[in-house]
Amino acid sequence: MIIRFLEQHGHKVQDRKNSRVDCINLSKDTLETFLSDRSRSSQKPDIHVFILPDSSADRYYAQIKSLTDRGYPMHSLCCLAWKVTGVQMVRVRGQLVPRRNQKGLEVRNPPFDYLSNLCLKICMKLGGVPWKPEEKSLEELFAIDEAAREGETPEPLQPKLTLDTIIIGADLTHPGSASGRPSIAALVGSIDDSFARFPGSMRLTPAREEIISAENLAAMVAERLRSWSRYNSGRLPSKILFYRDGAEHDEQADADQKLELTFVVVVKRHHTRFFPLTSRDVVGSQGYSYNTNLKPGLLVRDEVTTPRYPNFYLQSHNAIQGTARPAHYVVLEKAPSLEMHNLEKITNALCNAFPRATKGVSYCAPAYLADRLCERGATYLSQWAGLDDYIAHCDELRRKEYTTRAEQKEWFAKVARYLNVVFEARKHWIPETSDGQNPWAAMMDDVMFYM
Repeated sequence: MIIRFLEQHGHKVQDRKNSRVDCINLSKDTLETFLSDRSRSSQKPDIHVFILPDSSADRYYAQIKSLTDRGYPMHSLCCLAWKVTGVQMVRVRGQLVPRRNQKGLEVRNPPFDYLSNLCLKICMKLGGVPWKPEEKSLEELFAIDEAAREGETPEPLQPKLTLDTIIIGADLTHPGSASGRPSIAALVGSIDDSFARFPGSMRLTPAREEIISAENLAAMVAERLRSWSRYNSGRLPSKILFYRDGAEHDEQADADQKLELTFVVVVKRHHTRFFPLTSRDVVGSQGYSYNTNLKPGLLVRDEVTTPRYPNFYLQSHNAIQGTARPAHYVVLEKAPSLEMHNLEKITNALCNAFPRATKGVSYCAPAYLADRLCERGATYLSQWAGLDDYIAHCDELRRKEYTTRAEQKEWFAKVARYLNVVFEARKHWIPETSDGQNPWAAMMDDVMFYM
């Protein structure tokens, strides 16, 4: 069924007869043996699709992703059995069970939407581009036309003007509420002129800190620039558009004078909402609205914005349930060549270019993709057996008051144990298949495997 949907969505499936279906026990040892054999096979497939049982799917997902991204590098996709088959499920006493009709038969719906979404994921993992912003519009928004600024008649725009721009998205996530658990910083950067492909970088950071350290940020940005250079004839971009997903307005950006830098903080956690005044402004046809939200594309530049920095609110999505929450974009640094109204249009275009959604999402794709990459890092950490020891040592080190020599000696012993755990964490975080500081195999560096 999945192969048929791939072909219907434009994928060319080669050697269809050689596609294999294996039923295996998903215990870690059995899974490692299976993946090891497949990675050494002469007929290694482009992607492995794992259909997981309904119970303990999260645990199996973490094992599979950690092994296929790091230990035995290969592209993988996980899906749930009941969603692939279209069986309707209901929760009974905390467990999902099939819904049955009066005759006792399982109720099924055609899983067309779910399988189409799987096709999108496969396309991205293999380096494809499901859709992208219109190139002509991007060229007009990013082009520098000095003649037009001086009031003269502008010359026709030259093609491929966006090739000098890299768009970067960054995010920080704190996996779980346990004290001492390390946070994860992720950064994605575009590599093409249509801003549709965003490979990424990732680092561990101190727990509960909202600011990415200068060392980690510089290293990750350098990796993204090198990746951009590999796909653009060995040269570097002249312009950077940086979206930082975060809750703080006060994070400052240091601009490199050799580059034109635009730095935007994307604020999602706020209490500002917008409501329609007439039925013409709401989502729906013929004056009907199912949730009374404003139409996607609402832009608010003044009245409720802050005077400290240039900023705007953008409601780019149609909320499925409840009141839509607009994203607040605060511009901390803006390149002289990029007009504010063009930045607003670019941001809205990026909200409609999220590769896994067929509609606009709530905030711009680069920041959204960085958030997805952070989630993949949390999956890797969940497989670290020493996480509980790490948390315990962090709790001990917080109580560092001592009055006697013996207490001081005991505290330093705790520090030594903590450093040993951190060293073990680093060995777990960076696999042998990696060629740098990222916690995945080198073959994943330039693809959106995290989708």
